Amino acid sequence: MAVHSAEPIVTTFSLATNSSCNMHIAHGGDVLVRDKFITDLNNGKWDNESLDPYCSEFVSLVKGASRPVADLGVGNGFTTKKLLEAGVRVIANDLKPERLDEISRSLSAEERGRLTLAPGDALQLVIPSASLGGILATRWINVLRPYECRLLMNDFYRWLAPGGILCITAHTPYSNTTKEAVDLYLRRKYIGDEWPGVVTEDMLQESRRGKLWSNDWIYGYDPDILAREAILAGFRVKKCSFYGTRYVSTDEFADDACNLVGIIARK
Repeated sequence: MAVHSAEPIVTTFSLATNSSCNMHIAHGGDVLVRDKFITDLNNGKWDNESLDPYCSEFVSLVKGASRPVADLGVGNGFTTKKLLEAGVRVIANDLKPERLDEISRSLSAEERGRLTLAPGDALQLVIPSASLGGILATRWINVLRPYECRLLMNDFYRWLAPGGILCITAHTPYSNTTKEAVDLYLRRKYIGDEWPGVVTEDMLQESRRGKLWSNDWIYGYDPDILAREAILAGFRVKKCSFYGTRYVSTDEFADDACNLVGIIARK
């Protein structure tokens, strides 16, 4: 696939020079995974009270879209409801059909008329080419192997109509990890490792160990890697950066938090 020239990438931080990204910033919720869902993220304020900056921008960008918008891995459905409030047609995907049914029951009849439920693994979805106006995937690509991420990016590009918007958010190598783990990630980054963000059980803070689920690893993304994979698939990157939220730690919200990464790109 030909690589399109990218729009200027807006990165909030430079990995090489920003010391704030070399400090662990605790995160109050778990990564959403395909095989096992940990409940504290879905039950927390983060997903129930506000959209994070990337999701908020995505909702604004797809408002009025003529084609459906896919919300993949919806969890408790907060983003799905915000998309419906924006007036778009939504395809809501989640591993658990009962979760989708619960979301559907909470909607008005008019909103249900604009909602399509798509239970199952997002990697196994069959979506017609160029049929979507937008795709949202929040905080679950961390459980994909690198080759799965690359295949999924290609699917996203194929599913979107020209001009369609992609928004992905993910955890980073700074999420719940020790200082030693961050140092290892930075060394991998320095020597040019193609996928430097692998996080194993022993790299987590002690309080987070035992919660890595079936694979015993997750992959932490940074802006360089996430933007690279989007560009390889053909996307034009509008924005890609580390970021934080009000619920990122017990400390006062910091604009330079590095435990999350987001991307907004256009086909």
